[in-house]
Amino acid sequence: MFACGAIALRNPDWWLHPQFVAEDGKIFFAQQLVQGAHAVFVPSNGYLHLLPRLIAWSASPFPVVWQPLVFQVAGVIIAALCAAYFVLPECRFLLASDDLRMAVSALAIIDCHGEDLFANVAALQVFLFPVGLILLISNRSGPLRTVLIAVVALTAPALILFLPLAIWRYVRHQNLTASVYIVCAAIQIGVILTNARQVPHRPYPFWLPFVAAAESWVYRVGATLVIGVDWALFAGAKGGLGLAAVLAGAVLILLLWSQRRFCLKSPSNHVFWISIALGPALILEACLARQELLYFFQELNHFSLGGGARYFFMPACLFFLAAAILVERIRPHWRSEQQAGALVFLFLVGIHDNYPIAKYEDLHWASESEKIQAWKHTRTGSLQVRIPPTKQALWLIELP
Repeated sequence: MFACGAIALRNPDWWLHPQFVAEDGKIFFAQQLVQGAHAVFVPSNGYLHLLPRLIAWSASPFPVVWQPLVFQVAGVIIAALCAAYFVLPECRFLLASDDLRMAVSALAIIDCHGEDLFANVAALQVFLFPVGLILLISNRSGPLRTVLIAVVALTAPALILFLPLAIWRYVRHQNLTASVYIVCAAIQIGVILTNARQVPHRPYPFWLPFVAAAESWVYRVGATLVIGVDWALFAGAKGGLGLAAVLAGAVLILLLWSQRRFCLKSPSNHVFWISIALGPALILEACLARQELLYFFQELNHFSLGGGARYFFMPACLFFLAAAILVERIRPHWRSEQQAGALVFLFLVGIHDNYPIAKYEDLHWASESEKIQAWKHTRTGSLQVRIPPTKQALWLIELP
């Protein structure tokens, strides 16, 4: 309940003026309206979106004017459940303290910046991704986990990166969850290969994706979470801070590496260093997959916010996890609630700046939905309805 409320209050306009946003309206709602249940298995952007499609199918019996609200409620509830999953005892192998895990979950939903991240179904794959990864890492199985990993695999294609881990789990432990994931991942890979298309790419220096990933990890993730997006943008406008911030981050990592309490000889430190390494690796994968993310890093000495927030959610979660382990190692004699309080305190400035989410332009969905409802009954002619966001691109619901 806390997680749902914390997300819902980030932008009260979601509930005052519910309306479709981006892919929710352009793809999931429109294709469900035109194609019906067949749309559940229709790829978009080259891969399957099982959970958003199922939500769109479940919302279809409601009047058109209410369906954006159904999408938003589903988006909030599922994001909250994914955040709450990390608090369960089965995640203690990642972070033993229940209080610290609760703090990490809370930070994930109140400190991550981005209007395209919450209260929609298009971004649900980024919330499912960490859940799927934990299911693959843990050596547990069961009917619910099996169904959940199947849904994740057919919704979040980025989890394919960890297919070798699932194969190893299956070979070593004959794990049912891993075997189901392997089958579903193979289906997702087949869809991706079948729908692969040649996308024109602008040439860029070979080093640019690596620089973009490093700068994004230090600035787009670290600085934005700690000092807030506005202060991070202010700092990014100052020339010369890009490379300097990357170097400062590298020096900090080397200092931690040199400390005995963070040495790799301690198995409990493996999660910390995996989090530090996996964050930039996931950003690098996003930069290679979505070339537009690279356009914000054409110079070594300048930062820009750039890119959708959904690409940085998992790296942000890993940053919170590494910070929690850092607090636990530096202050091992503190009580767990004190450690959790210290962790939240580190991000107070970021929370203050990032928590409010700006509202979209009100495009009067109530009146526009009447046109769609009329088209739904007659299914004659064509119809175009504008939906947010309106700044980055022209988003339209196009029927048929």
